[in-house]
Amino acid sequence: MNIKQTIKELKENFDKEYRKEIINNMLENKEDFEISNYRFIHQDNIDEIMKDELSSDTYILGCFNAWFIANITGLDYNIIEGAQKAENYELLGELMLKNIDEVIEGYISADGYGHHFGHYDGNENELEDYYYFRVN
Repeated sequence: MNIKQTIKELKENFDKEYRKEIINNMLENKEDFEISNYRFIHQDNIDEIMKDELSSDTYILGCFNAWFIANITGLDYNIIEGAQKAENYELLGELMLKNIDEVIEGYISADGYGHHFGHYDGNENELEDYYYFRVN
């Protein structure tokens, strides 16, 4: 890790005390941590963390765009739209779980990681081996 460069990059968003805490967590190779309204996730773990979070919420999976769900499940777009209008989101989410790896790959390809993890503004940032996101 290039600590001088990392500190320089962190100066834009973090006070000295937070920069030190962030660097310590990175040096300890923590896979997922939050500091000062930002969430940091190691690049080696981010896909699995995203998969775990999405797999635990079938309602959210069923709320994805109808074209995306149709593409993943192989069901007709009109059937998906009808199920969403009838508020059958959890049922659609259960169908999405059967192809969760494809869901993750498509989601990242379409929206990146920021849409899922960056609750504040949807942005994703990279620093060393980490992605970080503003969450509040």
